[in-house]
Amino acid sequence: MTVMENNYGIHWFRRDLRVAGNLALKYNWEKSKGKVVGVFCFDSKFLSRPDMSYNRFQFFLNSMMELRKELNKIGSDLLVLDVGPQDAFSDLFSKLSKNKIDLPSLVTWGRDYEPFAKQRDKKMFKFFSEQDVKTYTHRDHLLIESDELTKNDYTTV
Repeated sequence: MTVMENNYGIHWFRRDLRVAGNLALKYNWEKSKGKVVGVFCFDSKFLSRPDMSYNRFQFFLNSMMELRKELNKIGSDLLVLDVGPQDAFSDLFSKLSKNKIDLPSLVTWGRDYEPFAKQRDKKMFKFFSEQDVKTYTHRDHLLIESDELTKNDYTTV
């Protein structure tokens, strides 16, 4: 017998650390009837960035605490995992299965357009598909995505 039916979702927080206005989270919330857990993968490479300062890191930590508070207000929570997403979700799904907890029915996130991020997301789409977990992404920090811009001949820019 499972502890939790898989009618819950996970929202993978990345750049957009908001609840209000986060359209991928909203989609998950609607599909999962409000049963959504937030996940943030805190990759240690983040700290080794040349533009990382004490103040920037403190701002990041404060943002994470505020995000957790916002999620708590709507009956959810934030799970912060201290590895990159491939290892984080693999380990999380393994632990859920080991404890006889169904995997989520849906994982959502905001799209990232950097070449590294596109490669990472391609791997994650494959991983979730192999786990039979549906995914949904929504635009993140761009008002217009590159495939939405067309020239006069209707080819993309």
